[in-house]
Amino acid sequence: MAKIHKSKDHLGADMRRIRRRYVLGWIGRILAGLLLVAAYVLLWKQLRAWGDQLAGLYHGWAVTPLQTATPVATQGAYQPLQSPWLVGLHAAWEMVVCGAEMAVRLSPMLLPAFVAGVAMWIFGLMMAPMHSDAFQGLRAGVEGERYALSLVRGMSRSCHVFVNKYIPYDGHWSETDLILVGPGGVAIVEVKNWSGLVQGDAADEQVTREDGRTHYNPVRQVNTHVYRLKNYLRSKGVNAWVVPVVAFVHPKSKPDISGVTKAYTQDARSTVVVTAQQFHTNVALAMEGGTALSKAEIREVVRAIRSAPGKPAGA
Repeated sequence: MAKIHKSKDHLGADMRRIRRRYVLGWIGRILAGLLLVAAYVLLWKQLRAWGDQLAGLYHGWAVTPLQTATPVATQGAYQPLQSPWLVGLHAAWEMVVCGAEMAVRLSPMLLPAFVAGVAMWIFGLMMAPMHSDAFQGLRAGVEGERYALSLVRGMSRSCHVFVNKYIPYDGHWSETDLILVGPGGVAIVEVKNWSGLVQGDAADEQVTREDGRTHYNPVRQVNTHVYRLKNYLRSKGVNAWVVPVVAFVHPKSKPDISGVTKAYTQDARSTVVVTAQQFHTNVALAMEGGTALSKAEIREVVRAIRSAPGKPAGA
């Protein structure tokens, strides 16, 4: 089994952070629901009581006076003691007064419950925006890197795998997904967990996915990492050829990128683009059975990479 070197900031920490935000988000939503239900129950009870009082007021101000009338002999009919418009005005005024009194009695219970419910709902959305592109992208990226790591974990003990290693050079940093070191040489693997067709050219700024979304070209991304790692190793007195690899690990991924190669060689001059199956059968096996580095050279490369500082402040 290959020797796995995990940095303190390796992908397991990202996954735990995602799960923690997910759980806290749903706790916030559940509490928000309970508080809003409580506010609704309080409001419904008070509205029913308010309705009963209003019905009583209307009956007392509008119905009773009309029923208690003085008969007029000449017309043979009843005349109300009060004008209907005056009765209605009095009833409306009493409704307003009653509503104000209800609001005063209601606010100490209803308003805090409602405000707390809304606050907890907002908290839940902030902690677990499950449907946002950023959240889904981070989750897919972590799952893809974990799957790629499982594909190379079974390599022989002569091979080393660095996970999420930061490589500094010339004031800049590269956050790599995987760095493979073994008899077959040194390779930086950029992992993409994208489904569907991915089209572009190695020289393009962006690639296009099947659904129309565009992303920064992973070929250019991994070559930037290779440039920094090669120069970092040279600064440590180690000369080693570094091969750029882009692994599309989603089972439904169909990379169609021109200007690249699809087979790993220890002295490849162009970027190697592979699927998950090719990554396992081609890259991992070539890393085990190659002759690019001796045991002493492997130790030098591993020592130099391990000495690289961790995650920079603010990264």
